[in-house]
Amino acid sequence: QCFDVDLSSLRTSCFHNLKELDLYEMNLNGSYPAIFKLLSLERLELGGNPHLRCDLFDLQGLPNLTHAMFSGGVAVTGSLSSLGHLHDKLQCLELIGCSKVEGSLMDLSSFQKLRRLTLTYSSEIVGDIREIRPFHFPSLESLRIRGTSIFGGSVPRIAEGRNIAMAWKTLLQERGNSFSCCAVSDGINLSPSSGENYFYGSHFVCHKMDLVRFGDAFGFQWVESSNDPVPAGLHSCDIVWIDPPSSGHLLSFFAVQSNSMYRGLSLPPTNEDTRRSLMERFLFDAAAEEYGYESDGSSSMLNFG
Repeated sequence: QCFDVDLSSLRTSCFHNLKELDLYEMNLNGSYPAIFKLLSLERLELGGNPHLRCDLFDLQGLPNLTHAMFSGGVAVTGSLSSLGHLHDKLQCLELIGCSKVEGSLMDLSSFQKLRRLTLTYSSEIVGDIREIRPFHFPSLESLRIRGTSIFGGSVPRIAEGRNIAMAWKTLLQERGNSFSCCAVSDGINLSPSSGENYFYGSHFVCHKMDLVRFGDAFGFQWVESSNDPVPAGLHSCDIVWIDPPSSGHLLSFFAVQSNSMYRGLSLPPTNEDTRRSLMERFLFDAAAEEYGYESDGSSSMLNFG
């Protein structure tokens, strides 16, 4: 249910020292110009209000803003370029599911104090993490760009996985071990437009790519992901090492367990017949193990051509 919360009579003169305003999930409906006239405001949370309408340009009325959070489908519009007046103030920007916000990642590259930047599932935001140089985003500690049109926010095709991983590797090396990014913590989804995700019965299974870091070792791994429980479980490919561990013991530690139908593969198959053959062999081997039969090992004879 949506309630029309009346903030139109808000007297900004009565709140001239207000520093923080949290209206998360307050069922705001419509636009509220008074919010953007609180000149001392430093922290603004408007997430969880899908019927709220505002534009990033409105933030020009908040010259001291350090934290701006919009999530949960807020109908925010505008361009990242309209935030230029906050280049020496803004420390945290969160735009989650803001599909009508436009602009480029690099519109924010000169923001001196920006520490946390989240632009997830805001599909009209473009850019390329390979354009980021050491002098860009000088204070940035966390970058989340899943579901954007930024190179590095998704993988357009499985074959591009290595290029994406290399781009993140370069950025991570430049930023140091304290830098946090979506590619390490959440993985990077294979783009729905790739045509390389698939259905298992009625279950949609998508591939995602996880970055693997351990000391100086660096690699990536394709894994399956699904919002629903899949009867046959979810499976992982072998890790592709760009900088392998120096120890053979660590290589064994990271090896994919035998309960993956993609064991021995560095990339998930995109051919439906190959995937079906792998699944049939996996289910056969699982049944054989459960009932005490020995597998004939013929899965190694599959033709992957």
